[in-house]
Amino acid sequence: MQVISINSSKRFVLLIVTLILTVIALSLGQFDSYAAAEIELVETTDEASETVDSLKISSSQSINVQFGESYSVDDLTDKKAIFAGQEVAGSWQLSDDSLTQIGQYEVVLTFTADDSQYGKAEQTINLNILPGPAKKVLIGEPDYTTIEEAGKTLADAALNVGTIGPVSGQIAFDQPLDTVVEANVAYSWTFSADDEGYLPLSGEIILFVKSEEEQPAAEDKTADQSVAETAVVLDDYQDYFDVKANTWYYDAVKYVSQHKVMQGVSDEMFLPSDETTRAMLLTILHRLSGEPKPARQDNFSDVQTGFWYSEPINWGAEQSIANGVGDNMFKPSGNLTREQLVVALYRYAQLNNYDVTAESDLTDYDDADNLSDWARQSMRWAVENKILTGTSETTLSPRAGANRAQMATVLQRFMQKYVK
Repeated sequence: MQVISINSSKRFVLLIVTLILTVIALSLGQFDSYAAAEIELVETTDEASETVDSLKISSSQSINVQFGESYSVDDLTDKKAIFAGQEVAGSWQLSDDSLTQIGQYEVVLTFTADDSQYGKAEQTINLNILPGPAKKVLIGEPDYTTIEEAGKTLADAALNVGTIGPVSGQIAFDQPLDTVVEANVAYSWTFSADDEGYLPLSGEIILFVKSEEEQPAAEDKTADQSVAETAVVLDDYQDYFDVKANTWYYDAVKYVSQHKVMQGVSDEMFLPSDETTRAMLLTILHRLSGEPKPARQDNFSDVQTGFWYSEPINWGAEQSIANGVGDNMFKPSGNLTREQLVVALYRYAQLNNYDVTAESDLTDYDDADNLSDWARQSMRWAVENKILTGTSETTLSPRAGANRAQMATVLQRFMQKYVK
């Protein structure tokens, strides 16, 4: 018997050749009969043919966008999906297309093929939101009607554009118009220009002010403040376009700027209504501590070296001021909650041996039960020491965000009380 070993991909062709050779052999008398002509086909495996093609994607390694501009997956104009040397059709998606803060981020680019047999492919790319004069700045203040009695709503304030310009646009409160106005509570507003070349303008207004007789006596912090302010050389302060002298947070922004612990997003803008991120808080406390070097730079998988927040976050983790969110992640661009803020300040106070024994029972606040267990003691300390006040007379809103104006205000209170 003659044995021929073949690759399965050539089996059909060789079978035809074998039959032809058999006929020729019979005609020449090489075999006594056709039955004697046995040829066994043995399928072999060519190792090179076992290589499995996989779906691969390629694109630019980064998206660069200036602050105030939007971005999308369409900014990656050179992206391709390839299988076995051929381009594959499908859809593209970014893991996060809503980041707005200046900084450097990692986002995941995902490709899903139209033909399900190819599956998905992913690639990590850098997103850089850069500072700069991406858009023009609005100036001016809105007009409104003050509220003089309880029971009125935001609609009664008749908010209008006032002197905001130099272009036209629309203004509105960030809360529903049927919101009942509470005494001595600030309500935020936003003006959006009709011309897309301008950044939105935002601010806060206290519509219903109680008379001095009805308000508790102001806390005398003169002594603490004088000590804190003589401990450092204060920077000259230049007003930001979006922080007016008549706003409730003006003094706080000026204070933290002069003490070099909190800065604007540019020389002209502070963005008081933007949310504070987890990375921002650790950067502030790191500056307050003199910017010490962390022992390690790899405490979290999503905090790589070289970013503006890398050392502050690693330092904060090593000092047990802030923990990650699980799975070895810190989520630096995540918005900071009010309870996270007071926990970090409380731990920072403990680290520096400040007195944190005074505590409130929080019975004045209807939503105190919404506090996370790990934040309860810190919130009691913050409220008792007037580091953090309620969002109203009866609410703490522990899981709400803290914007940059609120962050500056809380930081000023903390520094004036503790930092010597």
